[in-house]
Amino acid sequence: MGVWKQFQGLLGLPSTSSRGDFGAHLDIFPTILDACQVPVPEGVALDGRSLLPLLEGQDDLSARDPLVVQWNRGDGPIKGQNMFVRSGKWKLVNHPRADVREEAPPWQPELYDLEQDPFEQEDLSAKFPEVVEQLGGVYSDWYQDVNAGEVPGDSWTPSFPPHGPPPIRMGGAGAERVVLTRQDWRRTEGGGWGRNGVWKVRFSDSHFDSPSYKPWSVRVIFPRRFQPTKVKLGINSGVWTYITWEGEPGEGQSEITLQDVGRAWVKDKPATVNCVLTDGDGQEVGPYQLIFSR
Repeated sequence: MGVWKQFQGLLGLPSTSSRGDFGAHLDIFPTILDACQVPVPEGVALDGRSLLPLLEGQDDLSARDPLVVQWNRGDGPIKGQNMFVRSGKWKLVNHPRADVREEAPPWQPELYDLEQDPFEQEDLSAKFPEVVEQLGGVYSDWYQDVNAGEVPGDSWTPSFPPHGPPPIRMGGAGAERVVLTRQDWRRTEGGGWGRNGVWKVRFSDSHFDSPSYKPWSVRVIFPRRFQPTKVKLGINSGVWTYITWEGEPGEGQSEITLQDVGRAWVKDKPATVNCVLTDGDGQEVGPYQLIFSR
């Protein structure tokens, strides 16, 4: 959805002048295909539907299957957190907060009639328990389905669960220059975006299996107003390998470059990248960015 609020009024969604059932973000791709007269590829099942007939004024939207939306922080979905189920006029909402959690929140859903209450002010869960049970079942089935991905062979490890974020591809077409940012890392220290973290990556080739392997250069971009005297880049696809730099950065210097980075991972295996910057007082932080290129 691109937003973490789960209520109509907070989402800024229109609540009047609606025609028939509702549209959703899942409908954008099918609508574009329809508008461009591109058929859906054989064997591909789309969750959404084309809104082109409605946009052209040909038809109202017919009733659709229930829609489930969930958004939470972390490496995978947490059952019952910051989710809603929409079916016709009914909307079921549970724990509309995207806080970082290790365990599922209490299942205490709220139920709203969007036809009579478009801004979701009156919780009707006690009055219509059968609707709560029905939509709760829809959510449980959806949650089980999105967590039922097959384990991808040797690429799975506890750090790379099948439902977690995919590793960042390093090397190959379109990936010979890769920027690792704080938005991509998995936080290991601090609150918010964190003081430091690790990146989950997968290198397309390695020194060990390719005689023409080309090593990487890694630009380490300093956080604002931080002048490190030591930079330690670590890469692990089974065993940690470290590349270090030590020195006194020049006045206003904002980055250093580590050359000939390689011999530190196995081809096409899950790998972890970490980088620690230490200043003269011993304070440690992560980089603002790491830019791999070759």
